[in-house]
Amino acid sequence: MLKHMNLLRIVLLIAVAWGAPYGAAAQDAAVIPEREIAELREGLVESGGNKSHVARRRALKNLVRKGEALINAAPGSQSRFAVLELILMARKKLLSIENSDSNRDGLFRTCEELVKAPDEYAAARLQADLMLSEKRLAASNATMAERAEDLARLIQRYAGTEAEAKSLMMASLIAKKLESRDLEYSIKQAMDERFQGDHEMIAFRRQHNVHRLDSTFTGEYERLDGTRISFPLDVMGQMSFVVFWSKGDSDSEALLEKIKEYENQYSGRINVFSFNIDELPDAGKSVLKKHGLDWTVMKLPGGRKNSAYRAYARNDAVALFVNAYGRVILKPAAHFDATGWRSEKTAVYSISGDRISGERYLAQLQWLLSGEFLAEELPLTKDTKEGLFVPPPFRYRMGRDEVWAMYERAADGQGGDRVIGLLGMWKLRCEPEYLEKAVAAAEELLGKGADNGKSSQEGREVSGRADIIARFCLAKAELRESMGQGAESAESVVEGFFEACGGSNRAPAAAVAAAAVLAIDAGSLEQHDSYRGLFLERHSDDPEFHAFASFLRDRLHRFRLLMPNHTKRERWVRGRIVEFGGEPMTNRLPEIELTQLDGKPLVLPKKDTDKMTILMFIEPLAGAETDFPIVLDSHGRTNHDAVVHGMMTFGQLFVDKHINDGIELIAAFICDDAARVGRLMATNNWTCQAALVPGGLENPMVNRLGLLSADKFPNVFLLRRDGTVAWWATGMPYREFARAWVHHLGMKVHIEQCDLEYGYGLLEKGDFKEAARIFSGPFLPWRPDRYGWRPVRYHGRAVALMELKEWDAALAAIDKAIDAHKGRHYRGPRSGNIEDWQKDVADFEMEQPCNVVLGLWEAKAVILDELGRDEDARALRARLQGGGDDPILHDDIYQRFHLRLEEWRAGRGPAAQGADR
Repeated sequence: MLKHMNLLRIVLLIAVAWGAPYGAAAQDAAVIPEREIAELREGLVESGGNKSHVARRRALKNLVRKGEALINAAPGSQSRFAVLELILMARKKLLSIENSDSNRDGLFRTCEELVKAPDEYAAARLQADLMLSEKRLAASNATMAERAEDLARLIQRYAGTEAEAKSLMMASLIAKKLESRDLEYSIKQAMDERFQGDHEMIAFRRQHNVHRLDSTFTGEYERLDGTRISFPLDVMGQMSFVVFWSKGDSDSEALLEKIKEYENQYSGRINVFSFNIDELPDAGKSVLKKHGLDWTVMKLPGGRKNSAYRAYARNDAVALFVNAYGRVILKPAAHFDATGWRSEKTAVYSISGDRISGERYLAQLQWLLSGEFLAEELPLTKDTKEGLFVPPPFRYRMGRDEVWAMYERAADGQGGDRVIGLLGMWKLRCEPEYLEKAVAAAEELLGKGADNGKSSQEGREVSGRADIIARFCLAKAELRESMGQGAESAESVVEGFFEACGGSNRAPAAAVAAAAVLAIDAGSLEQHDSYRGLFLERHSDDPEFHAFASFLRDRLHRFRLLMPNHTKRERWVRGRIVEFGGEPMTNRLPEIELTQLDGKPLVLPKKDTDKMTILMFIEPLAGAETDFPIVLDSHGRTNHDAVVHGMMTFGQLFVDKHINDGIELIAAFICDDAARVGRLMATNNWTCQAALVPGGLENPMVNRLGLLSADKFPNVFLLRRDGTVAWWATGMPYREFARAWVHHLGMKVHIEQCDLEYGYGLLEKGDFKEAARIFSGPFLPWRPDRYGWRPVRYHGRAVALMELKEWDAALAAIDKAIDAHKGRHYRGPRSGNIEDWQKDVADFEMEQPCNVVLGLWEAKAVILDELGRDEDARALRARLQGGGDDPILHDDIYQRFHLRLEEWRAGRGPAAQGADR
């Protein structure tokens, strides 16, 4: 009961602290005169100040009486809720002055009337709802779980209203007391998805012990020359620093110099926006000039009182790294080391190579955001005619000056080319004037003036690609205007564009692709995923959009889409490369034709093959005789970061180590020079099959398969025996650490998984002898065994041998399965020799057997029965009676495969009903 009373007190205190702004609700002056409401508002303000408690209490009671009289005179008036809101504020103040039963009862009576208010009074209604809810729960002695459920329902009631943000903030404070992690997580998720760039929400979350906050830098700010810059839309596609600093502050002086170093280090790749908080007449431009800094100077009205400062800075010397999606990472407060400088651990000032996006990654984003993917009649090569755009992958390798020249040529043209060129100039230079010109050109294309009063999505139906480009441009302008109006407003712009282009039934491929990109501009991952799914379902095989589809499929882009650039320390991303434990890939590799070095064709995927295929695409470096660079470690051995050499070494290792000879490695060189490839193969002693990609980068398969940076890092496809893709890795780097090694882990675990699935398929067919052979591999005890497939393999082998009635061999296999699984629980010292793995756990017994071990024991008991070892079988079954703990698993996929094998043994497997059983 005491805990409930404390919660009631907390709720009342929160409600007092979070009073709605005076006059926030709409008024109905026709019934209750506005002047009467204004007098109440003024009286509420005057009731504070330095007056005595007696005088304040008298003034507040008079205000309550006057307000109630106004409501009694107009009981059906909509504007009575505005009066009730003011009465509620007065009663809360009364209760804080005089905590009496009569004041509390009066407060709750007002709440009961105010909860009847419509959504336009949601901010005021929220406080009443919250207090009445707590009163009801306290009276019923509700449990913490019941309180959490009630709070979740209250939050849902305010979803989509003007009070949604406030309801989430208030609920987050209460949820901490309710010990409900699920509720806290759902509140956090709603804050992340719907209010990521809301300044008030950001300031609140940073204040209330958020260790790290992934956010968006938002707002419209005036540049020193008067131009309005809208974040994030004007800067999307570019990386930026946003620097808050104060003149004469020692930390600020050091910060300016530090950012100058980074600017020089990443020359031409990062924009810097200066926000001086002193409200200097020139916004600090002269100070920056003394430091030799030519940054974009922004005004910050109000200085430290500005909502952007309170949300993002909170100190006088702060630099934010804003990535190409406008995302930032914020800390709850400043962290200083002994010298007054922020610790590198905060990553506020620390910008490592992990944070900096690659140039080709950014180029691909700019290709999308500018609308270049919509351009028609693209040339097949990197050569361009005037007014046309360079296609991928050549486009991603152009320098900024080359791209600018391309945009200028297009902007001097006509139709859709001109619109795209101007959009590209806007994106490349973050200059809104080019967007304005693009809008004028788009409206001219659609045959309507800028001042005709129509929405950008109104007018005639889409008649061609130029219309889609024009509407794409106008939608971007609308999105820019809607920034700050909430997620629904931005999403509605995208929906309007899509419907104007034909909607889900008639929209062409270009319109669906454009909608997916506009959803990125709108900051809606959910909406993007919807259009992405529609595009891949209907148009992924359209040759004109192969490059676009490869972006949608790229795991790097999927992982980083609308996310800040984390460092390795902040978010471990190895699992994104390994891609283990999720839904298996099942798409078949599209048929491609390579050329062998002797000129004969090589068609992939191969038909009727009994081997998996590692298909490694490699692009030779410029220069006829240039070999791939070799990186040596301190011992003179090839380092894991040797890129091509490392990946080829790992690929050949898989071929050599596979005990069933079930893998082949094909190195596909993206060029036409067979002699050169032959020399590379001989120089490096590569013995695998080599092939050429005819036409090199101009071959359509380059864009279809997303082979964008094979000159920097090999693109790898692991194909199952049936030609489906089990795993693939992009050539774009995830991080600057052990890249080849991580891809090595990815290939190995998926080879293991493929062999398990293949072996299980053989069980289904009744080919138990071949299943036993496959389950013996794919590899002998060999590092790395990071993902623990050895127990499942021996389990599968034991099942196949049991079907063959080879009981001695089955016993040996099941014992290995048990020992291998025990090794997942074993934490003691291990032998340095990987072949001695079974000795490490020979004497180890689990305190409480897990469910996986119990299943393996059941299989062993059956085998012992068949071997005539009845006593041993009975002793083992006795150990089964105690039950087991939940399994300690690396991933659910491991448990699922054990369960599939147990079901097989229990007679529930797919072949259990067949004649072989």
